[in-house]
Amino acid sequence: MPEEIINEISKIQKHIFQRNFIVGSFTKKENLHLTLKFLGEVPEDKVEEIKNNLSKIKFKKFKVHLGELGFFGDRIFWVELLGDEIFKLQKEVDDKLKIYEPHHNRADKEDEKSSRERVRKCKILQGGM
Repeated sequence: MPEEIINEISKIQKHIFQRNFIVGSFTKKENLHLTLKFLGEVPEDKVEEIKNNLSKIKFKKFKVHLGELGFFGDRIFWVELLGDEIFKLQKEVDDKLKIYEPHHNRADKEDEKSSRERVRKCKILQGGM
């Protein structure tokens, strides 16, 4: 990810931490990453096949900008990255991995209301960042 995006996410993390919107610690700058598809637990015999399918994707460097933010439960904070090219890349990943279903946690629906409330509060406070 571009350094300016990483720096902006770090600022947002500080903002959220100072206001106790999330429990625990944040991902260090050097470990921030982009998740285009979450597969959950993958059987060992499928790993090479997945890697092979993903290695077929070719793309050029592209620009992104920050979108919305949110939470998975009380511990995971996410930031949406926007841009035409990132959506094209995500579609390619989906197409190459369409036979794999993402893992869904039963707690996802229970956490949805809590997450929406924290996002609402963060949006109110974003003007003060």
